[in-house]
Amino acid sequence: MRARSAHSQLRDHDRPGVIRRPAGRSRLVVWIAAAVVAILGAGGFLTYALVTATAAAPIADRPAPDATVLTVDRIPVPVRELALYLARDRSAIVAEYQARGADIGSAAFWQTPIDGVTPARKLVAKAKDDVVRLHVQLQLAASAHVNAPQTYDQLVRAWQNENARRANALDKGQPVYGPQQFSESDFIDYLLGNLGQQAQTELAARGGLDGSDAAARTYYTAHADRFSGAFETVKQQVILHMLDEQYQHLITERTADAQVESEPLLDDLPRYSCLADGSC
Repeated sequence: MRARSAHSQLRDHDRPGVIRRPAGRSRLVVWIAAAVVAILGAGGFLTYALVTATAAAPIADRPAPDATVLTVDRIPVPVRELALYLARDRSAIVAEYQARGADIGSAAFWQTPIDGVTPARKLVAKAKDDVVRLHVQLQLAASAHVNAPQTYDQLVRAWQNENARRANALDKGQPVYGPQQFSESDFIDYLLGNLGQQAQTELAARGGLDGSDAAARTYYTAHADRFSGAFETVKQQVILHMLDEQYQHLITERTADAQVESEPLLDDLPRYSCLADGSC
């Protein structure tokens, strides 16, 4: 019993064929491996943080006015055209975010998200949708054989020509209906109104819109609350309303089908400081 007990108490290194590594060295290897993993992890996190910070950092420079931000059916849209709608839509976006609890007086307002979307990004998206719809209307008028500008440069020339025509009429003492001079933004509304009326007439004549008496009677019956008087007395008014409703529906359909390609600048635009202060 004593011999067996003494044998069982032999250390491993006293036994033949047993090799024991120093405990300290094993711990050192494990510690070094853990340190390497930690360093690599920290480096990866730092790289991610730097990339994220760079992507979110404000851009102080102004975008070039003639730089293309997107194309609509291959028609380029420059920054200066989109800026018209940035200015138009700005107050609506501010009101929307204020109603949702945003601090509109904060310097960080435009970059503070609600439900994951900042006011700056919402504004750019709204302006983009509006400028796409603008170009769809210009294309629709042209397809109806109405003379309509297609590019922004052509739009600007049409605006300048209209203002020159009005100035010339005033110089000659001739009547001018509406403002003596249009702002660029107001001219777009004026132009689209005129183009819409001409396009509706042409489309109705060519079968693109239904302006028949039968359609007008059906429309009158369905919307009797909009008209006062018998059908025959308000017929032309009914037809105008009906054609405009068909036309707006056609615009919406074509807007949904438009081929829109965004440039990288459009994604960067919400970070430009000029967007926050309204000077883009």
